[in-house]
Amino acid sequence: MEEIDNMLDQWIHNSIIRAKLRELITKEINNMKKKCITVLDYETGRVYQYKVTINKHAEEYITFKGHKLSNIEWMEHNDSRLITN
Repeated sequence: MEEIDNMLDQWIHNSIIRAKLRELITKEINNMKKKCITVLDYETGRVYQYKVTINKHAEEYITFKGHKLSNIEWMEHNDSRLITN
């Protein structure tokens, strides 16, 4: 991040724009990390969890894995831990 900050300081002299651009870059970097998609599949009676990169479209990925969108509930999240209590 220090390298990004140095480059932004060189290119953009307006501190408000620089801060906003840094925020957007940081957000995008974090979005590129692995995410989880949890699928509750009513057809199979099971819960599935997939670790994927954010650049994959979730619904496309879910159907690729063999689920029917009309028979599931799903969510996309960062935390892959399962809470059972």
